[in-house]
Amino acid sequence: MCLKSIDKLSVPTFTSGMARGCFGSSDKYFFRHNRKHALKNADVVLTLGIPLDFRLGYGFSINKDATLISINKSKEDLNKNRKPDIGMNADPSRIMHEIGKIINPPSCQPWLEELTKLEESRENEIQQFSEHKTDFVNPVYLCKTVDQLIDDQSILIADGGDFVGTASYTIRPRNPLGWLDPGPFGTLGVGGGFAIGAKSSFPEKEVWVFYGDGASAYSLAEFDTLCRHKLPVIAIIGNDASWQQIAREQKQMLGSNIGTELSFSAYEKVAEGYGGKGYYVDNHESLYETLKQAKEDAKLGHPVLVNVKLSKSDFRKGSISV
Repeated sequence: MCLKSIDKLSVPTFTSGMARGCFGSSDKYFFRHNRKHALKNADVVLTLGIPLDFRLGYGFSINKDATLISINKSKEDLNKNRKPDIGMNADPSRIMHEIGKIINPPSCQPWLEELTKLEESRENEIQQFSEHKTDFVNPVYLCKTVDQLIDDQSILIADGGDFVGTASYTIRPRNPLGWLDPGPFGTLGVGGGFAIGAKSSFPEKEVWVFYGDGASAYSLAEFDTLCRHKLPVIAIIGNDASWQQIAREQKQMLGSNIGTELSFSAYEKVAEGYGGKGYYVDNHESLYETLKQAKEDAKLGHPVLVNVKLSKSDFRKGSISV
């Protein structure tokens, strides 16, 4: 109901967290990039079920002269950090359905065209970044390759920092609730549990887990559970031997990467030790075929882990997590 109303209202729409996957590639009012620009230049901003927390600059990311409308089931979240001009303590989907029935919106075609051009420009930048030649595997290239291979019904689980942040930019979940991640508080370690729950609940669906190498340590032992209970999940570890989301800015700000260095560990051996399939990839040439093989292994009932040795990347430079 809510999506039909957004379509009727011609509202440029951005999502975050578990809402990824609510829109498909053909939904012309859905945008993935340049949200900051949109919020700073919009004259009306409508938030649905999301608090104005750090993800939205505690409200400061939004044009101070814009009319802010918020709809939230939580009365506390509704007024947190910046009080909306119009606030509704209600179910966002039901309210949007009713609004869609009664309002005939004015055209905002120039605004849509501006955001569309910015979207296309950013997608071109990402594509160019994925083509950069690197010593090992370019993380953007890895994510682009995965995006080509996932099924339309795949459930994608993200557990990590820098690599997972790259994945969220470049891998597009195809369905609502098709993306699960540590949430706004960054509670690393959810990957194994989410994978067990997702595959148990939807055995017919392909389940992928994207691990940062640091985050994988929290739940990699769940491969024991996956193997014993015959839950054929596909896990990919983006292995750059670093807590990279922290290291990048820590080195720049403090001159030291102490506490952020890891090793290029043979994580695939862990999966094999528990009875699953394991693969190691350190170049672009073998990546696609290895991931295809992982899909085939999963179809045959084997939990599988692909350990991908990544080159360092500045793709997410500026995403401070120190």
